[in-house]
Amino acid sequence: VDAAALNSITTAVARFEAWLVEIFKPISMQREWPLLSLDSNGTVVSGMADLIVHTSEGAWIVDHKSDVVEDPVQAFLKYELQLQAYADAIAATGTPVAGVAVHWVRRGEVVMKWVRGDSMKKVNVS
Repeated sequence: VDAAALNSITTAVARFEAWLVEIFKPISMQREWPLLSLDSNGTVVSGMADLIVHTSEGAWIVDHKSDVVEDPVQAFLKYELQLQAYADAIAATGTPVAGVAVHWVRRGEVVMKWVRGDSMKKVNVS
């Protein structure tokens, strides 16, 4: 990676981290957190949560995606079942879950969905 690309990546990470603190006011964060659970059908759910942000309202599960997408909200739907399985696995431990999100790394945008209701929004983090 050349110096310009490294600088660009470093800047993007710093902006995302600042956005996390501003929006979520995290109590704690867990990165690359392994998940293993059974869903309501008895199917094994096994995966790795990219980021779990614990807030006063509950946990947010954030998945980083580097896909090139035209419509981040529409593309979010492709990953919604995976995120819901992760949310259910975390909720099964007794941790309240506030929502799920996809961080579209290449776009510098996050699509957020609250667990209560179907409220969803796209925000720019850059």
